[in-house]
Amino acid sequence: MVAGNLIGLDVTGTVGLGNGSEGVVVQQNAANNTIGGTAPGAAAHQMFGRAGRPQFDTQGYVFALAHDDDIKIEKWRKRYEQIDATSKDPGVMRMRKAMERKKPSRRKTVRYWTEGQFGSLIKSKPASLASRSMIPYQVLVYLLTKTNSLVETREFLSKRFNSPEHLQKFQDQLEHMIANLQAFGYLTKSEDDDHVTLDESIHNLAAFRSVDPIYGQFLVGQLARASFEEKIQALESVLPLPPAMGKQLRLPFDLEPGPLEMDALRPTLLTMGLALAEPDGTLVSPDQEWETDYTEEERQKPPLMLPEMLKMLFDAKLATPEDVFMQPKWVVGGLAEFDGDFYKFSRARNLSKNEGLILRHLLRLVILTAEFSEQAEGDPDYAKIGELAANVCQTIDPSYTDHFLSADKEAKQLPTVG
Repeated sequence: MVAGNLIGLDVTGTVGLGNGSEGVVVQQNAANNTIGGTAPGAAAHQMFGRAGRPQFDTQGYVFALAHDDDIKIEKWRKRYEQIDATSKDPGVMRMRKAMERKKPSRRKTVRYWTEGQFGSLIKSKPASLASRSMIPYQVLVYLLTKTNSLVETREFLSKRFNSPEHLQKFQDQLEHMIANLQAFGYLTKSEDDDHVTLDESIHNLAAFRSVDPIYGQFLVGQLARASFEEKIQALESVLPLPPAMGKQLRLPFDLEPGPLEMDALRPTLLTMGLALAEPDGTLVSPDQEWETDYTEEERQKPPLMLPEMLKMLFDAKLATPEDVFMQPKWVVGGLAEFDGDFYKFSRARNLSKNEGLILRHLLRLVILTAEFSEQAEGDPDYAKIGELAANVCQTIDPSYTDHFLSADKEAKQLPTVG
């Protein structure tokens, strides 16, 4: 079930925005999927295009496509009714009986729209528009680049669609974002609190679309001293996969620590008091809960993995908390252990039912490595990781891989508003 998503809109939920690739993908012969659900009329009207032009559209046009099962039933009915029901001709009677045996019907396992639901959908009024999310850093950087004025940025936020209480939350979040940009040296706020002076490095943030831009640029700096395997760990950790796949994709406990972890992260985290050293040399978080899969004698805190160390150091440098995604996983590294054989890797990790998700993960990784390569002055490791992921994708589904990467390339070439 996919429901409650504002498909086709930007992060604010109010402005129409085309997809760089597919909006919704269902793969691996998945059955009994429902996209949109039995959406309330008001929510459905938003998806029917009105949300794309707030304050301009007065009517919308909707094309309702009949279900394939209903199309088959209707085609059968038209053919059946063409046969003379009163004819006593043996050939005609045999034809009628043959068609009756092949009469299609609706399936019990499929949900179909009813006439009443369509009526309710047509009569309902569109929901009130509301800007549900704060503008991302990329938009904020664009606004600041154009004006260097916090007054105009605050005014921009005040004109968004929402209640006064939510608009105030947007203003509060703006102050948090400005504080974090200043903490990382991207800008300096003036004493009058109304203007900012931008550092030239702030333009580098625009390169990241696959990851929080501040965290992305932070990783670029940290990974300059990292090994190939450490780069894989860090890059894959910023791409989400369902938590249920965590056990199959967990990082190997015997993974050798690289120079970034040994020479930089461990000493820094210990000095700052962000981690504790265990007798075996591993680091643990002072706040981390004990493992539950051990006996009382064996209970221990799980060791910190490289992605967790990076995230801890990043969080410590922030002026205010930032909701940055991080999930340690080992996909590309695991594939390398099987010489890039995707299906051997899939069987060994019991991922046969999730191969479509792994394919999408690898494709997103290809895009992410390109973003990092651009900012890391052509570090060959990023190109190597991207090439490994792309080659695996080509063996799985070459047509979809070409389409996905071509769509991303075209999206990058779209002109920007100046």
